[in-house]
Amino acid sequence: LIAIGVRETVRPQTPSSYVAVFQKDDASPAFLLSVDLETRMLSIRTVAAERQPGKSYQLWIATEQSGGTPQSLGLIEERGDITRRVLASYDAAVVEKATFGVSLEPAGGSPTGRPTGPVFHAKLIASPR
Repeated sequence: LIAIGVRETVRPQTPSSYVAVFQKDDASPAFLLSVDLETRMLSIRTVAAERQPGKSYQLWIATEQSGGTPQSLGLIEERGDITRRVLASYDAAVVEKATFGVSLEPAGGSPTGRPTGPVFHAKLIASPR
């Protein structure tokens, strides 16, 4: 019984914090995304992506449940970061396996509801708390 008790207290917990890095090139990250699956909070920060006149960066999620069709999670503000609870309607397991993207769009976002410009893609990886 003692061994079972020790095993249960030592067993690693399922991570709830995840990160994703959107690479600008081989050496420079463009954006850094962090997600807390418990609260469904998402935070994205601009690292080396450069603002372009008349353009906006837009954040997307693509899941198996959506058939891989990207769904907008909002625009990345001019100051370069957002923190929102935009993942509240998604199951944690769906978010964990999703592909995230950041696209360069006309000012104000995609006119079609889908990414129209170049896209950086990333997957979540577990992050220690």
